[in-house]
Amino acid sequence: MKADEFEKAIRDDPDNLDLRLIAADWYEEQGSARADFIRVQLALKSLPEQHDWRGDFEMQQSMLLEENRDQWDAPVLELLRGRLQLSELDPEEGPLRSWTYRGGFIEELKLDAEFLLDHWDVLSELGPIRVLELIRVTGEQLQRIATDPRFANLNGFRMRGCSLRDSDVVPFLRGLDLERLLILDLADNEVSISAVEFLEACSLPQITQLILTGNYIEDSRLAALHEQFGDVVQNKEGQPMWMHLSEDGPLDSGHLGESYDDASLYDNGRREREDEESSVDRFNGQTEFEELPWERPEAYGGFESETALTAEDRTRFDEEERSPNVDPDFHDDHEEARRLDEMYEGHDPWDDGLV
Repeated sequence: MKADEFEKAIRDDPDNLDLRLIAADWYEEQGSARADFIRVQLALKSLPEQHDWRGDFEMQQSMLLEENRDQWDAPVLELLRGRLQLSELDPEEGPLRSWTYRGGFIEELKLDAEFLLDHWDVLSELGPIRVLELIRVTGEQLQRIATDPRFANLNGFRMRGCSLRDSDVVPFLRGLDLERLLILDLADNEVSISAVEFLEACSLPQITQLILTGNYIEDSRLAALHEQFGDVVQNKEGQPMWMHLSEDGPLDSGHLGESYDDASLYDNGRREREDEESSVDRFNGQTEFEELPWERPEAYGGFESETALTAEDRTRFDEEERSPNVDPDFHDDHEEARRLDEMYEGHDPWDDGLV
């Protein structure tokens, strides 16, 4: 078999992982890095999110993509330019923004719904497409997607900020094979109670990600969905929406939704880490978690902190008789801050016109 024959067979039967492994063996015989890429991505498909090996596989995936993406994307671009007359991809305004490899082949497209409906016969040749991220879509277009047999293999939909309402979403869901649905992301639309009630009445046996934050849905209804489907109900960052203990003690379903995305949905350790990131960012414009200059013992010639310096030590420090490892900008910045504090003491800098 040739590469295009393998790819056609996988497009026709996207759930058949054995076909992908056979393709990986064939690519290995050809000396192609695509073999390792297919195997790594198949491993990532099967491993749980918190598995110890995921980090290693994700790093290997990134390295393979960085080294080979231009080569793997070349036939895709040739197809798009030759059949659809797309001169260049425009990641900001174009009808087709990007594609994503999963399981070794292109499985997700980010594009305009009208472009999808007009050119699916060509787009379907890009790979075993399973997930669509629609950047612009109407209720009527959703209905066409749900009822068109050409899209029968799709099992994931992301539609953020498309101004969709219950009258758009519920008929669309009714037209889908919900037994196969893996991903439904409707964040930042105008969805409300009718869509939630419809989802509550469904089994959704294979759902892995359900995102409804940023809609007209009460927290208590999101809590009910979380209770029914578990951690597949997520916030916009893909974080599971954990139940939150209220101040009164018992579990309070009203503390689950959008208003808690920056609070109860993160454990204390995560919030402390984010606070540290914000502090570092304010000091030196970086977001790396590294020691600040005053946290380094050598910054004060061996003293643990500035408060431990005696008057004599401070004089020596002011005369720059310091360790060669001292941050050269720290002292001047610190003294300037102290001078400004004294200047503004007892005054509002806004009232004084200083800010």
